[in-house]
Parts: sequence; structure tokens; C-alpha cells
Amino acid sequence: MNPDRSRSCKGPCQPTRDQFLTAVGLAGASATDTLFVYFAGHGIVHPATDRLYLALQDFSNEGEYGTKAIRYADLQDLLWEPRIRARHKVIVLDTCFSATAFDDSMGMNAVYQKLRTRGACTMVSSDVTETSRAPEGTDYTSYTARLISTLQYGIEGEEATLTLQAVHRHVRERLRSASISTPRILNVDDTALVRIARNRAFDGSANSGGASTPSPVEQWQDFQDELFSVLKAGLGAAHSTVRVGNSLPWDPQLGPQQEGERLLAFIEHRKMLENRFTAFTTKAVKFRHVNNGTSVAQVDYTDMHRWSVKSTEARPVWEWWKEAYADWYGISQYARSTPKYEILLACDETMFYVPHGKLRDAPFRILLRKVRDLTRKYELDLPE
Repeated sequence: MNPDRSRSCKGPCQPTRDQFLTAVGLAGASATDTLFVYFAGHGIVHPATDRLYLALQDFSNEGEYGTKAIRYADLQDLLWEPRIRARHKVIVLDTCFSATAFDDSMGMNAVYQKLRTRGACTMVSSDVTETSRAPEGTDYTSYTARLISTLQYGIEGEEATLTLQAVHRHVRERLRSASISTPRILNVDDTALVRIARNRAFDGSANSGGASTPSPVEQWQDFQDELFSVLKAGLGAAHSTVRVGNSLPWDPQLGPQQEGERLLAFIEHRKMLENRFTAFTTKAVKFRHVNNGTSVAQVDYTDMHRWSVKSTEARPVWEWWKEAYADWYGISQYARSTPKYEILLACDETMFYVPHGKLRDAPFRILLRKVRDLTRKYELDLPE
């Protein structure tokens, strides 16, 4: 797709039903070659009619289908109005139960069906009985992340430009291999063969059908999904000083927030003369400890595979004094208190103390190793 010959239509971030349909209608009226409509959100099947509805932001489970949701059939009617003159119409639905849209398309007589589907292609993220996954702690749904990845990094073994069919086939393979969902495509004529994007993985060879390795976007998507699961399992009910969530409010103690960075877990330990904390964001582990200096230290996940997790016994001054006192007076039965340990991240000559607050040191050490092992598993690179 040539950027100089394409236009995007941006409406309100959280549109009403009328605003949504108006924005699509205006875009369709100005399109001359291909109209591309993409909807990512909640898909709801009407309990009485079994028809697919696209829920808007303020839709409630009590049922406001007529005013706060868009019936997919109404969107179809809009796209086939005489004023919409685009040769090709591409509809992508990233919702639960999105293949129900095909039932809406098929519920008409054969002649009308043929007229309506000419020049149209519908791609959906899930089958009739499937939900679409939106992993906690990630930026996109599983389907959208893989679609973006395919367009951004291309498909090895495909031609210089990608068709809708090739993109769909690749995304479907990725999602099915991960046991996430089964995307489907509905097409009657040759619209699925429309070339929609340049293949960034094209190398000019004659080989075709090769399997691409997961791109950095996919790697980060899957890593963040598994990272949040590890944090939730290890810290979810740990202590009142621990917060875990897929998008916690950014704590000003962490310093500037990078673009797209979100806070997933925060462990705080306030003391009389210092304030220690450890934070897990979507991009790094950040911590402040008096032994590391006054600034916030961090280890990025892209670099964490090189770091080792260690522990060292933390002995307060009074422990040393009590031992010396017992030795001086010959007290042989000195009972030491249960030892406590500091957790450290070490790499080459660098070593950081990682506070764990009121948490027990052993479970926290295991958690930190699990996070480190995840970075080794995914061999992370920063997405472009």
C-alpha cells in the first residue's frame, strides 16, 4: 500500500454508535480503491437473535444493543450504500465470537448475497464459539499483535507484496500453533488476493511457503503475557505493601515513563531514613536501595539474560555486637535470630541490591530468577 495514496480516518477515541457509523461512512464516500475498516473491541451475540453486535465503550451487560452497540448487519448495510464507491472493502473484526458475522452475511437470498459480497473480504479473529484473547499486561490483543507483526516484519518465502489471503494465513498459523484462536476469512471474488502491503521479509529468492520465525513484536507480546502471569502468581496475595495489576498508576518515584511503558508490580519498603522499592514494568526491573546509591537503578529485560540472581546474609550491627558480647563473656549457648538475606542482581563487575520489602527472601529470589529465565527463553530484542 502506497502511503502517498492512502488516507486514514480518525474519529473520537470512544465514539457513540452514530459517531462510529458517520466516520466509517465519510471514509467510505471518499475511498476510490480500497476501504479498510478495522474494529477491535468486545463482540457480543444477541441472546434472542444470535446476531453479532460490536459493543461500544459504555455498553453494559444489562443489554443496550440498540443504542450502545452496533449490529454488524448495520455496518454491512452502510458499506454497501450507493455512495460507497470503493472497488474493494476489507473488514477486520478483532472481537470474541467474530465469525458470527458470517452468519449475518449468509442470512439472505442467493442473488442478494452475491451482490453484497462482490468486492468484499471479511477477516475475523475467532470462530463462532471462541473468545479473542487480550492478555493482561500487554499492549494489544493476541490477534492484533500478530497482525501488526506480520505487516511490520513481513513473511519469509512470500512475494514482494502481501495479499490479504497471505496475511490471514500467516496470522492464523501463528495463533493456531499457540492454541489461542482460529481466525477465519470470508471472500467470494478475488478481493482476498488484493495486495495490501509490502513484504518486508522479501529477499528476492524463488522459495515460497517458508515458515517465518516469531518477530520481536510477537516475542514481546508473548513475553509480557507470561511475565504478568508470573508476577501475579508470585505476588498476587503476598503482602499489603505489594501492588500487582496489568496497568497500575505510574509511581513518580520511578522517574520518567518511557513511551508505551506500564507498571505491572510495585514492592515498597519504607524505613525511618530511607524508602526502598522494587518495580516490574513492561520494559525493565527498577529498584532503589541505599546500597545502590540515591538514584533509581534498573535492568532492562533485553539485557537481563546476562544477569545472575544471588543472595547474601544481611546481619544488622546489633547481631555482630551480641555475638561479640557472648564471646567476651564465654556464653556458649548464644541463640542467633533467624538469618535474613539480601537479594542481588550481578553481572560482570556490577552488583545491585534488589529490595523485597516484607516479602520472604527465598520466594522473592525464586520470582526474580523466573523473570530472568523468561528473558532467556524469549531472547528479547526491542521492537522497531
